[in-house]
Amino acid sequence: MQGPSRHNVELVSHLPLGDLPNGIGDVGALAGHAYLAAWRPTCPNAGVHVVDIRRPRAPKKVAFIEVGGNSYVGEGISLIHLDTPHFRGDVLTVSLEPCRPDEAFNGGISAFDVTDPANPKPLFEGFGDFDQHPELGANASHSLFSWDAGDRAFSIITDNEERDNVDVIEITDPSDPKLLGEFGLDDWPDAERRLAFGGTTYHHDLWVKKIDGRWTALLSYWDAGYIALDVSDPAKPRYLGDTEWPRRDPVTGVAPPEGNAHQGTWDSDNELILGADEDFGAFRTQLRIGDSEAPAQEFDWARPVGKTYDYRLGGRVLFGGLGCSGSLPPPRATRAGDEKIVVIERGECFFSTKVRLAQEAGYDAVVIPNSHEGAAGDDQPNATLCGAAAESFEVTINAICTTHAALHELFGLEVSYGEGAEPKIGQRGVRIEVASVFDGYGYLNLYDADTLEWRDAYAIPQADDAGRARRGGGHLSIHEIKTDPRRGIDLGYISYYAGGFRVVSFERSGIVERGHFIARGGNDFWGVFPVARGARRPLVLVSDRDSGLWMFRYTGDAR
Repeated sequence: MQGPSRHNVELVSHLPLGDLPNGIGDVGALAGHAYLAAWRPTCPNAGVHVVDIRRPRAPKKVAFIEVGGNSYVGEGISLIHLDTPHFRGDVLTVSLEPCRPDEAFNGGISAFDVTDPANPKPLFEGFGDFDQHPELGANASHSLFSWDAGDRAFSIITDNEERDNVDVIEITDPSDPKLLGEFGLDDWPDAERRLAFGGTTYHHDLWVKKIDGRWTALLSYWDAGYIALDVSDPAKPRYLGDTEWPRRDPVTGVAPPEGNAHQGTWDSDNELILGADEDFGAFRTQLRIGDSEAPAQEFDWARPVGKTYDYRLGGRVLFGGLGCSGSLPPPRATRAGDEKIVVIERGECFFSTKVRLAQEAGYDAVVIPNSHEGAAGDDQPNATLCGAAAESFEVTINAICTTHAALHELFGLEVSYGEGAEPKIGQRGVRIEVASVFDGYGYLNLYDADTLEWRDAYAIPQADDAGRARRGGGHLSIHEIKTDPRRGIDLGYISYYAGGFRVVSFERSGIVERGHFIARGGNDFWGVFPVARGARRPLVLVSDRDSGLWMFRYTGDAR
């Protein structure tokens, strides 16, 4: 993006880990050791790097934990000291997603005894909800949070595959985990009062903290916002409330706001909530189907509409089925200047596989409507999902996602969410027009922890530049925030992808940037984790997707 550049931030050290682009995921720490996920590109050798950070200027890798089972670690790196009647020691829990979803894999979560970090030992592997495909493994899980509540210990995890996508697992005896319950928005209907743009209600991340004697969970629920639950009895979580978006995006002014509640946490005094709203797509997609308009988004890893066609593409669509086998119907345009556009249903294989096969078949663009399951029947008729790329290739075509209702509208069929009529492979549909409108990247939101009212937003200035977005230069979205662990110190530490490492101060009246760091050649920061050092300033660990572990110390005013 830019750089090198730094202000009020000391680089303590940098330890490269691995040599694969996007090969590093989240980071956590416990007892003088850092744990970094070896993410999806490292399949089939994914796992967790263990790094001794007791000498911060000379970190040393001491172990690698293989997760195996055709799986990789998602955004779930959670470490706790467990002290129950069944186990005493340090425990690492990780969430698991499949390398190849059509083969047996470890889903759910796994746990490891890391009391001796250099010699980790498995406690259990691949445990979770087995409802969807018991013959393959537990449902995939993108993230988790674990905590010790005294005589009992628990994990809350995201379930990637079901409407009840908040699963609670008891790990009091880590040799015998138990699924306590499955929950979701149907249990908290008030949380869906006003959804952000796209209407996607995907449970992405979570945080649990004891506040005023009550164990409280904060769920990051994408376009539904941030949901607070009382989990003092984890088998019976109680809804406390949820945040709502402003009527207009506070950074760009577009309406409705983008949403994308990705990850959130409280400040050290539990008075404020900081929410990191991830959005790679700087352009909002407008999809016109004949004379009507349907919700749509662009896949951020495909060729952007806004860069290549002066904000537009158009043509009649052709139906390609699930598009996983490589036998798509041959493309053809019906009007000079039109693009050759194929509609491929969501499901069975990765989004990127569908796009790659359409590209190889000669199409200019792909439209991927949501599935019956993704729309939760007719509960989420406006939901869209543009997922991440699961394979690396040069993408030379456009790709957008839209709603399940749009699948029927594209081919002049009655909208159905059950077993209604589906288009036939090779069937010609209506003409569509796709345009892009700049709506910025993801940023930080601030909420009152008691009322859950929105207070302020913070974005780096480069992320509000449409010209820069068209030219490229890396993801300028926020990814994660963690707050300073010291009481009364209102500082936030942010991993901002290509925007580098950022430090902000905050109070009820707003957010102010206090420091930043961007290395020569840029960064791609993913995870962030401050390590408490008594009354001293914390050592802040940050994971770079391409280059391993970075450690910083903020040197500006402590507020």
